[in-house]
Amino acid sequence: MAARTQSPVSRTEVTLQYPIFFDGKEHTQILIRRPKVRDMLGVEDSTSNDAQKEIDLFANLCECSPDLITELDMLDYAKLQETYQGFLSSKRKTPAKR
Repeated sequence: MAARTQSPVSRTEVTLQYPIFFDGKEHTQILIRRPKVRDMLGVEDSTSNDAQKEIDLFANLCECSPDLITELDMLDYAKLQETYQGFLSSKRKTPAKR
């Protein structure tokens, strides 16, 4: 088996339209990193329902507690879902043609 190499972690900032107070501090944004296959596998073995699996996955990708994710306003949660789906898109951003 080949050794795992570390590559720079790509993170995207999701600004919360409805900031939350959690664990004694205000959260106005959440950073989410690009997912890896091992992240998906980590939640697949869970006996939780699909919604809880997604919350657990997002908590892992955001390096926060699942409880923080469940405190999000649904609009902000939808932005987090959109960001995650964007990571899975095969469309690459390319410079505009002149």
